[in-house]
Amino acid sequence: MRGWMPQELDSCGSRRADKFYLLNIFAHTRRTIKTTQGEKIMRQIIMVGPGRSKIVDVPIPEIDDNQLLIKVTLTGICHSELYPWSIAKAGDIFAHESMGVVAKAGKNVTGFKEGDRVTGLGGGGYKEYIVMEPAKTCHVPANLADEDAIAEPLACLLSA
Repeated sequence: MRGWMPQELDSCGSRRADKFYLLNIFAHTRRTIKTTQGEKIMRQIIMVGPGRSKIVDVPIPEIDDNQLLIKVTLTGICHSELYPWSIAKAGDIFAHESMGVVAKAGKNVTGFKEGDRVTGLGGGGYKEYIVMEPAKTCHVPANLADEDAIAEPLACLLSA
């Protein structure tokens, strides 16, 4: 996969409030792949060098009793990642502005259930699933579009 820059997102992203968003290219993928060891596999974007990325298959992360597994529906492109993207090394992973749906909640998690729309701070959002901490996660109201629900820009404004 060729690396991306904001100006290349016209066919797969949207522009709102001078911020570009990369729609998760995996959101409409319906597949379950298992390895010979029985692991479930997902897709993830990793860097292969400066400005170049590829899609790889990796195991779906496991959560502990106090975490959430989120099926990512959209991930924003943070301006703080544009320079690191231009000098990236093989294996670097970007994206921390994600939103999605709770796929699984740890048994000690309260306030969240499977199917809840959520946003928050979770690392490596250019993949099908991410792990989030409930304390860094919030519900998304039904009347708020995914691209307007990414939490990190709001968090930056509130803490500035």
